[in-house]
Amino acid sequence: MKEESLNKVPKILMNIILILLVIGAIQMFFDDNYRNDHFGWLFLIGFWMVRCLYGFIVSFKKGEKKLALVDLVLGIVAFYFLVSRSINYFI
Repeated sequence: MKEESLNKVPKILMNIILILLVIGAIQMFFDDNYRNDHFGWLFLIGFWMVRCLYGFIVSFKKGEKKLALVDLVLGIVAFYFLVSRSINYFI
């Protein structure tokens, strides 16, 4: 029972972070300024990166090494796209 309550807090925090990223992306996509669509895509890539890294941690704790490796690679790819698109936008 105590282990379930300890695992519940990170799940709730992760879901709040993911929901905020999706809400931010939707807000950027549907505002009047069309130039903010770039930020909407950055929010979605951030969502993808956070979700992959959380999946990596969960899979690694469960002992599923191959799935953890796939999640880690996808998280690294998302981080690369996030950094490269951010640098491309700001420079």
